[in-house]
Amino acid sequence: MELNMDFLREYENLMNEDVEKALEFCINTLKESNNPEVYIYIGECYMALNEFEEAIEAIDKGIANGSVNINFAKSLKGESLFYLERYEESKEIFLGLLKERPNSFFSIAYLTDIDIKLGNYKEGVERGEKALANSNLDSKDSAYIEVNIGWIKLKYLNKEEEALENFNHALELDYNLGTAYIGFAEYHLRKEEYFKAIENYEKAIDLGENTLDVYFGMGLAYKGIGQLEDALEYFKVVYSADETYKDAFVEIKEIEKALL
Repeated sequence: MELNMDFLREYENLMNEDVEKALEFCINTLKESNNPEVYIYIGECYMALNEFEEAIEAIDKGIANGSVNINFAKSLKGESLFYLERYEESKEIFLGLLKERPNSFFSIAYLTDIDIKLGNYKEGVERGEKALANSNLDSKDSAYIEVNIGWIKLKYLNKEEEALENFNHALELDYNLGTAYIGFAEYHLRKEEYFKAIENYEKAIDLGENTLDVYFGMGLAYKGIGQLEDALEYFKVVYSADETYKDAFVEIKEIEKALL
């Protein structure tokens, strides 16, 4: 049973305002209408709250009760399984979706990430290259896949120069793709070209890629050029945000000892 536009508009407005309110709205709508499609949106609410087990339970109820928006439901379930680190189950879902829509960037992107998580590096590269060769992806989506291919080659397959080509091609497609600059930075860090690494990390940060791994990389680069105080500050930022980041803790202790 399709949902009417009034529901969809109100749902979107509430999701932008307050996810808890959107969830309450969906639950109340389900009680009033008994429409199985609502379960799927309940699942999406739970996903936004990082409650992925509950999301899967709601989505499964929607599917079992006859939801017609099955591909949307499956994509949400595959995504939830991914975040629960149930990668094999997630992969099975996205492979099924890809058969139905071979040009689906969403499925291709998740399958590439799953291949990385499962250590299927060559399979991930082949999948990404096939998508670039055979699909009608737009430039931004193609750039994203180029970066993923480059990252696999750089980090897991020791094909550094090929990875550099992928990062360059990604920036030709989307000059503002921050993850491509992270790829360049990691490449230069490996080559002990620390100033170039810092330059590219800074570009990535300017484009919103301010993850802990980026700050950790900045710390390593500043350590490489001997600016230990700057390196220490970056490592402290990482460790203060995540005390399980053991490599940052080790670097902090090592530099503090050197500065005594």
